[in-house]
Amino acid sequence: STWGMQGFRILIVLWTFVVSLCNELTRPKIKLAIWGPQGLLTDLGKNWMPINIGNFGKVPWGKSFIGHVYPAEPDDACSPLKPLKVVQDETAPIVIARRGSCSFVTKVHYAQIQGAKMLIIVDYRDEDVMYLEMIDDNSGIGQKLNIPGVLVTRKEGEKIFLYANLYNKDPENTPAVSIAARFAWEKSENVIYEAWISPRDKTSYSFLSRFSEYGSRLVGLASFQPHFIIWHCAHCEADHYSKKDENCLSGGRYCAPDPDKSGPLKGSDVMMESLRQICIFSMSNVDFFNYTREYYRLCFDDKLSDLEACSRRAAEAAQVNDRDSIEKCVDLSFKRQPGSNYDLSLDENEILSKEKSYYFERGVAVWPSVVINDVLYKGGLNEIALFQTLCASFKRSPDVCIGSGGIVNPATVSADINHYRRNAQFWKFFAGLVLLLILFMVCFFLIYRRIVRRAMVIEMTAEINAKVSQYFKLEDPPVSYTHLTLPTIYSV
Repeated sequence: STWGMQGFRILIVLWTFVVSLCNELTRPKIKLAIWGPQGLLTDLGKNWMPINIGNFGKVPWGKSFIGHVYPAEPDDACSPLKPLKVVQDETAPIVIARRGSCSFVTKVHYAQIQGAKMLIIVDYRDEDVMYLEMIDDNSGIGQKLNIPGVLVTRKEGEKIFLYANLYNKDPENTPAVSIAARFAWEKSENVIYEAWISPRDKTSYSFLSRFSEYGSRLVGLASFQPHFIIWHCAHCEADHYSKKDENCLSGGRYCAPDPDKSGPLKGSDVMMESLRQICIFSMSNVDFFNYTREYYRLCFDDKLSDLEACSRRAAEAAQVNDRDSIEKCVDLSFKRQPGSNYDLSLDENEILSKEKSYYFERGVAVWPSVVINDVLYKGGLNEIALFQTLCASFKRSPDVCIGSGGIVNPATVSADINHYRRNAQFWKFFAGLVLLLILFMVCFFLIYRRIVRRAMVIEMTAEINAKVSQYFKLEDPPVSYTHLTLPTIYSV
């Protein structure tokens, strides 16, 4: 039987739920530090709370900021907000809103318009928010967001909302809620990152085509590996993978949803394209980035009828050199009986078998996704933001990360809390050096003054002795003054 889009959608929902339960180890564990007021700290019983970061907006990885929290008006942030009653000299206002009535992206959009640096969204039910995926609503607004949206539990969020509202009602006499957000990213000597994509997902290749320039710069510096989303046919397994399915390869072991419903393309075409791209990458990282850029430009026409032919055009436009080796790579990946031609619709495939096993192991629920050093990258897939995060992942940033096209490694920008610490250490050292120099000058002055005064005493003593000698020479008769002793003058 042939798979339909409805069946795939049901499986996608179920699979997303299952893998979300297995995905905790690859999530960035970010906490917000609550600095005050004291009443809020007492009510919470702690000075921090975990957050779940949305897969949209620009997350300032490697940076930190401190700001005050202001309630959204209206509280669901589903329409333009009233101006915020910010404290004097506020540099990083944070808005808090309630979940529901509209998309996460819409809420963050309205908070950004009011100058917020972050939106805290309070869940509307009691649940562990860390197992939720906050995704883009595909309205196009998500690509324009420059601030993060984060989700907190209902219990903790409502307490923050309460104190934020108290300040909002009487800002003159009520302390504002103060929160510190540190989006730390673990650094490593070796940076390894993965991109999880699907060949008929336009968003995946829009991102890759924009990122290709930056990805090419990191070749040889960071280890990159593309991976592909692969679906499984349950009823095909029951038939021991012995029947052909137009949306699958290898008897239903490796499947994809029908990309154009009743059109000429099938899920099996998608899986063959995944296989081709794995082979292209195995030949050359640079060729892969060049190819994906051309593939995005040429192969997302709604009227496309032959994906394999378009792949050949993209490879030619990208000047992929060894195209014969790529075809050989695809051909040899299918297991077959000796002396027989392979049947891609039934024969097992070694490359896709490994890819599917890794996909199940990784538990990626949303694509396109990026994993850096086993940590799932959260926030919108903006090519510059990702490049900066990759640079921030190095313990020692490569030269391409600094001053490259105006891109600065966030590990060195002023907003990074480590930068402030390094500055503080420098100024402490500098102040100590200045103090030491002052002490040296004071000691030098005291010693110099003592030397000068001693010299003056010696000179004055000599002059007095000379005058006294002259005076006694005038006395007659001469008198012996062997017992006459002049007083000694002390300088101190």
